[in-house]
Amino acid sequence: MSNSTAGEQVAGLLREKILTGEIPDSIELTQTWIADQLGVSRMPIREALSSLEFEGYIERLDNRHTRVIGSDGQTLHSRIRYIKLLETEAVRCIIDNSSSRELAEYLSDLTDNGSADEELFHYTLFRGSEDRYLNQVFRKIIKPTLVVLIRISTVGKEDTALQLKRIARAVKSENMEKVEKSLDLYFSEMLRGIDV
Repeated sequence: MSNSTAGEQVAGLLREKILTGEIPDSIELTQTWIADQLGVSRMPIREALSSLEFEGYIERLDNRHTRVIGSDGQTLHSRIRYIKLLETEAVRCIIDNSSSRELAEYLSDLTDNGSADEELFHYTLFRGSEDRYLNQVFRKIIKPTLVVLIRISTVGKEDTALQLKRIARAVKSENMEKVEKSLDLYFSEMLRGIDV
């Protein structure tokens, strides 16, 4: 997190606490409480709360407090389903742009050593779509959540690398049915590895 701002770091900590249920649904958060808990000033807290509101983790209340929303298992399932759907669309763009073979080779190379940089893998899929809107959605909404999900998932690195390799092969085949099945399997495994 060395390149991130204090606000991004606070948002990351709060996002993880919300996703793991450490900060449960419907809890009101105040800037004072967060400052006391994390030992940071209010400016980064305001930035973090703004990001979390944008991402749909909190809602602002009339009393200048915020309330956690959607930290339950059902909402987590929905978030992962949306990520999978958008990633499927990114792959569809890749195939439509006829760049799937080269990209699939690169994705496969990322998983060759039995482990994988999952964040880079997903970033590459979205980036490969060459769709600016999808790239912005990834950068501003999906990536922050995905980074936490990857960190809190208990799925082993070797299993994850195999899943990602399967996705890379499906991209290379340009068969959207295979792509969808491989993404379904990957995200299902991720969900199983998250205790919510």
